[in-house]
Amino acid sequence: TPCMEDFMMVSSRVKQEGGQRLAGALMGKNLVSLDLHDNILGPETAGALVGVLQTQQHLKHLNLSEACLEDEGVELVAGALMNSAPKLESVGLAANDITADACPSLVRSLAGKQNLREIDLKENELGDRGACLLSSILAPKAGLETLDLYQNEIGRAGAVAVVKSILACKNLKKLDLNANYIPGDCVDEIVGVMKHAFPEGSILSEFDENEEDMGDDDTDPQELQAYTQSFVDELASSFSNL
Repeated sequence: TPCMEDFMMVSSRVKQEGGQRLAGALMGKNLVSLDLHDNILGPETAGALVGVLQTQQHLKHLNLSEACLEDEGVELVAGALMNSAPKLESVGLAANDITADACPSLVRSLAGKQNLREIDLKENELGDRGACLLSSILAPKAGLETLDLYQNEIGRAGAVAVVKSILACKNLKKLDLNANYIPGDCVDEIVGVMKHAFPEGSILSEFDENEEDMGDDDTDPQELQAYTQSFVDELASSFSNL
């Protein structure tokens, strides 16, 4: 019925054909929560969900983690959210094989969501480039409570960018950068900075799975900074033209 606000179909092993039929059934629903995590949806189902997502004005919780979306599917979902879901509070896209290539679209879609409290992107492949782009929109999100970037191939540059930006999020309760490629000296600095900024609690997850030897210090900081700044300028221009 159109009055249905919450829909959950979790770990049902729904595949692409079933997912597309499900998307059709959700058309016209005014949802507050949509949870389809741990299903084999794929980019094709993401395309079918575009029509559902782009009409949602009351959606607060979206969980499409472990849905095999890949970059293509995430870009489709991000495009659908650009001008919808203004009240979005939590977004789950963990374990979807997301790389830095999909991050411009994803970050643009989240930039205007001022009510965001939780961003779950663990077990993807954002790398430094993706982490830096994400960091560019964190500071204005004063209500952000959880940012999960566990296991994302993030090195020094990406980790530093995220931490610098998230210091402005005074309601932060959890930051997970574990299982990345952050050098040991950088880990020590991050731990110190976070303890100083948030002395009242243990916000930063442990680094017991960090693989510092896997890091690629060939990343050119100046090139990465220029890339991020170019994105920020483009983003600012797009919002000023709205």
